[in-house]
Amino acid sequence: MQLSVTNTEGEPEPVPPVDAFIWDSARWMLLSQGAGGGAVVPAGYPRLHAAWFLARIIECEDRDTLIAAALNPLPGTTWKGHMQVLTTDDTPSRVYAHFRYHSPQRLSGLLLQVERYHAPVLLPPTHHRDAAAELLGATTALIDIERMQIVEWLTPPLSGIAWPYHPTAHGPAPTDPDGNSSQTAPLIHPDDLATTLRNMHDLATGHVTANRTVARLLTVEGHWQSVELHHTHLPHGSSRFIAVLIRPLPTQPQFDHQLR
Repeated sequence: MQLSVTNTEGEPEPVPPVDAFIWDSARWMLLSQGAGGGAVVPAGYPRLHAAWFLARIIECEDRDTLIAAALNPLPGTTWKGHMQVLTTDDTPSRVYAHFRYHSPQRLSGLLLQVERYHAPVLLPPTHHRDAAAELLGATTALIDIERMQIVEWLTPPLSGIAWPYHPTAHGPAPTDPDGNSSQTAPLIHPDDLATTLRNMHDLATGHVTANRTVARLLTVEGHWQSVELHHTHLPHGSSRFIAVLIRPLPTQPQFDHQLR
């Protein structure tokens, strides 16, 4: 069913764009039909990483409560309020958001655009822009060690890396003969995965408070980019979450090869 509003001259007003999706907490992913038509969710992406979605939110009422609700959806969970977001064409807009419990480990989400263009705030929240990280050409993120994945970007993600289920300027990497793509292939090089996970496990179990790893990440062109991963516990807050600084290293020839 579609509704429209008619003004006094009888001309129908355009229907405000609406995004509808399921927020899958276990996989930390937004699930939709992929048809687009809303203000935020682009067409052609039936699965989107929730960290990407959170990075599109410029300003939000009670953001921490929303994230807590998404991390642990319980019967009766609900969140609603206004957000300033980046739309599919990267312009600021204001939406009204409504999230509620859908099923175990899932929230249903609706975003109704209420203002097509909204002047951006002069100073975005500090956790969206970390000057030190940007000066290093790096990015920072929050990792949930129960899920062993990034749940929120604290600064914009590095460009050119094939972050799973993140729309990029270059689009997903071409599918290889085995049917793999940047959306399905492992992000971390198989030879580096065990060491990376072991270091995060050491943090989770309290054996260390910080560590450093060098790993290779898949690029959108299908190559491997060497990066430094600096993991550390947050000075305040739950031990369930750790912060990571991801800094690209000069490409080493033996690492710069096509995905096989």
